[in-house]
Amino acid sequence: MKKFKLEIIYLILILNSILYGVGEAGAIFLLISPSPTINGFAGAGTSISTTDIYSSYYNPAQPQLPNGLSVQFSDTETDWLPNLASDLKYNYDVQMVGYSGFSLLDRYQLQFSITTSKTYLDLGEQIGMDEFGNPTSNWKSYMSSDATTYSLGIKSNNFPIYFGIGRTNKEATQVLSDQVTAGESGSGTSIDEFYDWGFRFSIDNYKPRKLQNIGLSYSFGYSKSNIGDPISFVDVDQEDPPPITSRLGMTFGGNFIIYNNLGIDFKFVREAEELMFERIANENIAKGYEDIYKDGYLGDIDIQKHLLNGEGDEDVIIHKGSEVTLFKFYSIRKGKHIDLDGKVEYKTSGHGIDFGEMIKSASYIFESPSIREMKLLNYVNIKYNSSKYSAEIGHPLDNISFDELTISIKNIDNIFNNDTKGREEELIINRDVQSSTNNNISLIGGINLSKWAGDDMDYIDEDEIENLQGFKLGIEKLLDNNLISGMTFSQRGFKVESGTSELEMQLNYLTGYLLKPQSVSTNLDLLLGFEVGYFLNGKMKMKMCFESDCTSESENIDSDDWKDEMDGNMIDYGIIIGGKIPLNEKLSINGTYYYGLNDLSSETVLQNRSYQIYLSIEL
Repeated sequence: MKKFKLEIIYLILILNSILYGVGEAGAIFLLISPSPTINGFAGAGTSISTTDIYSSYYNPAQPQLPNGLSVQFSDTETDWLPNLASDLKYNYDVQMVGYSGFSLLDRYQLQFSITTSKTYLDLGEQIGMDEFGNPTSNWKSYMSSDATTYSLGIKSNNFPIYFGIGRTNKEATQVLSDQVTAGESGSGTSIDEFYDWGFRFSIDNYKPRKLQNIGLSYSFGYSKSNIGDPISFVDVDQEDPPPITSRLGMTFGGNFIIYNNLGIDFKFVREAEELMFERIANENIAKGYEDIYKDGYLGDIDIQKHLLNGEGDEDVIIHKGSEVTLFKFYSIRKGKHIDLDGKVEYKTSGHGIDFGEMIKSASYIFESPSIREMKLLNYVNIKYNSSKYSAEIGHPLDNISFDELTISIKNIDNIFNNDTKGREEELIINRDVQSSTNNNISLIGGINLSKWAGDDMDYIDEDEIENLQGFKLGIEKLLDNNLISGMTFSQRGFKVESGTSELEMQLNYLTGYLLKPQSVSTNLDLLLGFEVGYFLNGKMKMKMCFESDCTSESENIDSDDWKDEMDGNMIDYGIIIGGKIPLNEKLSINGTYYYGLNDLSSETVLQNRSYQIYLSIEL
């Protein structure tokens, strides 16, 4: 018969010690924090008031939902513990269907949602062995979980108060061996069922009477996760307890309006977490130890010590985090994870972009209300979030990064609510408005084909340099002086392929530009202008092959890495030249070339170059 591969057993022990500083619990992959948003807070997600659909992992109680009937979906994939092994992959897929706005007694609104998620930790391909140590066929080892969360929330129409509850049912599968050692009972696979439950109370954006440009927020949350029966594999007499975890957290926040409806939002999060069992020696039983489950909801968690003072101890893990959001669309996050017992301590960082809010913010900046009133924003939104762990050099958790794109389709129940007469009246009104005023606002979207140029690229053969594809999304406005101004999220970078090896680096910028159109015919305008970009984050991927053995690595680059470790310039600028071809009154296709003038860092002679192809749709 075949037996466990020693490397798998060693890997599980390492995972246990890294994730919780203990080696007693089973199904420890359930402790991996999946959210690229909440990982920016060092995993403090139990109390935070958020629109993040990953939040059901931390607390099944209701997240913030869009108006009406909504469908949201996202997924994230990362190289897990890249300093420990090169073939560990962690994937988390999540989908949510929700409804917000059901009236109750004309005083309250109910909201409810169903969230499904799948966790998959790929442990790589293993070499099977029989009981004599002879190799047999290869097989795949992995850990996975399928979860369904049911959430219900109620909020007051008169006060900014919300209360939510929820429950998650999950099935966890662990495949650590294809067969077991001869003479042992059980199998190398376990399938177990667990559940989570939690609640959250919040006061969102309370405005003092005499300070209407200031809003204050507070939220408090609790959850208990992975409740279920013990887990066993080969020997049922050596079963392990599930990683039952209690979490208690609170969040303080606020916002300050600076201009029109734009301002700065901030959050400070504290969370305490405890594994709700302990293993003690007992020589009176055959296995030499016993697992004692802790009573109650909090275990050793103390509100004063762990939450208010933020002090950790041997039993309780502390998560601290903060977030600053500018104009509702760009967020910067910092966090710290403290586990004194397991001697696991690391810092986190992250950022997020809400593209719908970015467009609305631009409408205030350009003083064009029609942008934020356009119907598309009522039904569709896109959000991007990323985060990164930073620990001691060589630590297994160092440089682990997460990123995701969430697509939201909302207000589905209202899309077809207007009757024919209402739509006809709306069309008449819209034509009258368009005839009397034209805001000249356009939504743009397309691709960038980018590479680097400069003296430091001269040593690379020209045929090894390829254009890296990225996307370009934003808005632009035709000003009264016939200049075109715009703001975009743009991806640039480079890609090099040499033999069987590849290297690529993607850089994300928030850019603003000014273009001068010059008509040369009714079907063509020449464009000339200037663009300035601010570095947001990036990602580097590398693949190296020696004969048939290939290894791949990827690493996220945040602003601190770019500025401090890579000595990168946060500002990029250059000139733009190209053309614009109108396809009809509302739609045009644009092709431009971006010629970067600023070096990417003070230590290199490298600049960005990009072919930009995008559509422009007038609103």
